[in-house]
Amino acid sequence: MNGMTHSIFPARRLGRLMKWPRFCALLGLLLARAALGTDALYENDAIITYPGTVSYPPTIDATNFVNTGTFSINDISQPYETWNTINYTNSGLMSSGVGFWFETQTTSGSQLMAGSFYNANEVDCGYDFVAWATNIANPGTVNMPGIFTTVNPGTGATGVVGLMQFTGQNVDLSRSTLVSAGGQGFAQAVGLYGLTGADTNSDWDATIDLGPASAYPSLPVSSLPPPPYGFGFPNLPLNTTPYFNFAAVGTNLNIIRTVFIQDASPNVSYYVYFDTANLGLGGGNVTVEWRGGYVDLATGNPATNYLYLNDNYIESVATNDAIFNGIPENFTFTESSTPQIFLAPTAPGFFYVFTPGFQTNRFAYVSAQLIATSAGTNSIPNGAITNLPSRIQIGASNELNLALAQIIQPDYLSLQSPHQFDGNTGAQIAAPFSDLNLGVTNGYLAITNLLPQSFPVWCGTVQAWSTRWLVMVTNIVGTNVVAVTNDYRVLLVASQLTPTLAAQVQNLILHGTNTIISDAFNVMRTLSIDAQSLTLTTNAPGNGATSPNGELNLESPNILWPGSLPNLRWLTNNGAISTLNLTYFGSSALPYGAFVNRGGVTNLGGSTIWAQDFENYGTFSSGSGSFILQSLITTLTNGSIIAGGNVSITTGNLVASNLVLQAGQSLTLQVTNQLTDTGVTNGNTWSVGGGSLVGLNLPILPNLPGNPANRSDLAGTTIFMTAPGPNKQVVSTWAATNYGVSTAGYTNNVAIGRLFLDGLGTNSSFKFTGTGTSNAMYVDYLELRDQATNRDASGSNFTALAISPNMVIYYAQAVIDGVSVAEKMNQKNSGHLRWVPQYAGYFSSTNIVYPNGTTNGPFNAALAQSLDIDSNGNGTPNGSDPMPFFVSSQVNFTPTLTNRPPWSVRLEWTTIPLATNYIYYRTNLLSPNWLPLTSFNNYYYSANVAVTNSAHTNSFVSPQPYPSCATNVWVFDVVTNVPHYYRVMVQPWLTYPF
Repeated sequence: MNGMTHSIFPARRLGRLMKWPRFCALLGLLLARAALGTDALYENDAIITYPGTVSYPPTIDATNFVNTGTFSINDISQPYETWNTINYTNSGLMSSGVGFWFETQTTSGSQLMAGSFYNANEVDCGYDFVAWATNIANPGTVNMPGIFTTVNPGTGATGVVGLMQFTGQNVDLSRSTLVSAGGQGFAQAVGLYGLTGADTNSDWDATIDLGPASAYPSLPVSSLPPPPYGFGFPNLPLNTTPYFNFAAVGTNLNIIRTVFIQDASPNVSYYVYFDTANLGLGGGNVTVEWRGGYVDLATGNPATNYLYLNDNYIESVATNDAIFNGIPENFTFTESSTPQIFLAPTAPGFFYVFTPGFQTNRFAYVSAQLIATSAGTNSIPNGAITNLPSRIQIGASNELNLALAQIIQPDYLSLQSPHQFDGNTGAQIAAPFSDLNLGVTNGYLAITNLLPQSFPVWCGTVQAWSTRWLVMVTNIVGTNVVAVTNDYRVLLVASQLTPTLAAQVQNLILHGTNTIISDAFNVMRTLSIDAQSLTLTTNAPGNGATSPNGELNLESPNILWPGSLPNLRWLTNNGAISTLNLTYFGSSALPYGAFVNRGGVTNLGGSTIWAQDFENYGTFSSGSGSFILQSLITTLTNGSIIAGGNVSITTGNLVASNLVLQAGQSLTLQVTNQLTDTGVTNGNTWSVGGGSLVGLNLPILPNLPGNPANRSDLAGTTIFMTAPGPNKQVVSTWAATNYGVSTAGYTNNVAIGRLFLDGLGTNSSFKFTGTGTSNAMYVDYLELRDQATNRDASGSNFTALAISPNMVIYYAQAVIDGVSVAEKMNQKNSGHLRWVPQYAGYFSSTNIVYPNGTTNGPFNAALAQSLDIDSNGNGTPNGSDPMPFFVSSQVNFTPTLTNRPPWSVRLEWTTIPLATNYIYYRTNLLSPNWLPLTSFNNYYYSANVAVTNSAHTNSFVSPQPYPSCATNVWVFDVVTNVPHYYRVMVQPWLTYPF
């Protein structure tokens, strides 16, 4: 062993741990140390233990410290450190009951950053480890079990204390194992309120207070603190499930053990076991087991977490029953990742009658909280997580590498590497609370599998009350009177638990022009990301991922998105974003270039978005607030937008398909170019609550000239609109063009597929108004519900529909209570309700199988069912006619060459009364245009009756009177050297007075 060993141990930090009264004595020691000089190297290749192989802790003054053997220092009151050491190397075992400080402690009393620290093996510290060096490399293990002590003298709260700290310029912790105080991955129970005592009121009768579905403890509830400390979670009386166990001991002792449980834990099951004294879970008597399932995201496999509460009934009534950490000693909590009981659980049931009478009995009671940290956050000074007693703090001013590192669950973890975070590939890091400040200089920062989304650690509340009492009874056995003791033991349990804990990040600071987040971060206080491009990604389970999604969950309403991401211009969310306030994405002055959401965005105060390109394929929830969007191009496909307030979309082009949209108040679509749902098979479902007394708004009619495919229609969209009660009116404004009773109104005119109007209260109504002198709303299917069906005494008006003079509502089908009222509604409300029977839309149409077996259609369903209208003119109304409509297969168009001078072609077809017949031709089959045939002088019918075509038009009205059967008509066209290709069109006229 090289170097010098001194018999004094002046390893202390001036101004931090040294008491002022000893300062003068310390100066003398420093002068003595300076006189001895500093060695170049201290190396230990043997075994040094204090107390043990050496009588005093070695005093080391050396530039370089190297340990390849065993270096163990105990029974000292301060962390051990050397003098004037610049470089530390450990490839052996170092241990200290207190800890080690690896820095440069100078002879003059200054503390300076060391040059290097390298640990390739193991360093064990009781509760204090500090490595402060320019270059730190730790591929080995640092283990710090901590000490159990008072963490808050003001409250008497206790916990496991320990601090592990790595600080340097370049910190390489790849392949390291860091185990902090209390870092075993298990919860501990903290007694929020615990007491033992006796019921002195003599008012508790088990036969009354313990029943098959409810149970009361024998202590006045008024004597307990308010919930959650008072018994009964969440209320009294307990809605309990009882469990019983009866055991006869000899002829004169019966032991009756009971458990009553009320559990409000989601996705958690529980079981009761009696006779568990030898299972190592406490004193025996009875054990309650909770099982909570979860998915191990790293493997993708299901897993189970177990929690046990054991109650020793006998200890619960001991007069000197102690309370440890707020929990009476008869209660024992145990957590495990594997089952600890292999008995068959007791089946529930209430099958024993208690002995009547009041009991004055002793009891034990606890309201316990299961926490993952070594101390509750409400028990530490100021409730600050940085004051949690067990902490790991890692800081690198230049470069930090955590690849393949294992950092096992301290209370609090701080990672600070603002300039060059080299990543954490393969790392396993667990911390209930953390602070993260990570960045890169190359512009690309990927945060993936840094922290798990949740830990398999039990959290929640368990309340338990335990008692025992004896009752003497007599039994007649033959001619003998036998005294029997009934030993009653009762446990009441109320629980609300979760088997996992969500990790919390107090301050999340990320620096990188392009930032990718794959982890779920629940941010408590500060978010700061200076990225221009941010992507939240998804992870496939079973590939080592610690979270299924990248998430930013902002848990404080004081965290504002614009200030937290001031440079953001490109946002892609495949995971989750949640805030507790009104959230602005972009601004009117500087909109996002693109905002693409394939995950979930929840902003409880509402969302306001400015983006050149906005795409939503996921979910958007604005809580009670509004959803306001301004963009150039908007795509809303296979997602949802939910807002308790208004939904307003201002854009150039809006494509919305398979979109669920819910607006608690109004829906405004201000689209300049194109508004479409891409077709009836990709329809949307929208609801408009009318809470602000404003409903549907289309301020302008979209107009995109050029490509005819760029139409503006909502033919596949269903809209539910309500009017609040009792007498509120919801106003809708619509800018579509009024084309009259014509199918033209359903093309490129923002026609609506289905519109449901629901008046929720007496005199609730809907008002529709246009934006110009003559506007219209074209609806394929219109349905009125509840108070919206009201009509005046004459039946000529629907009183819940107020339609302005500049507005008409056209519909192809109208329904009330499942019955079509299309005919009855036509021309009502002073002609502002109009039926368009010619239109057969996706929601208003039907097909009819004709007697010849052919399926024909689609036809307007209301028209097909009418008992007043005869569409084919044969005298039988549609609803009674098996073939109510004249179809193309009945036209029987036949061209025939004749030798009629001049040589001509005879064009013959079948038509019906009052139909208009059109004739067209073209000279080239490839020509896109059909020309009107006007060259015929007469058209013929019946027995060659001629009717003059004096105007030389290409159309004429069928000559037969109404009603009558179909008849043939024909015309002649002279044959020329130019070929002609013909077609005819028969347009029936509805025989109904519109």
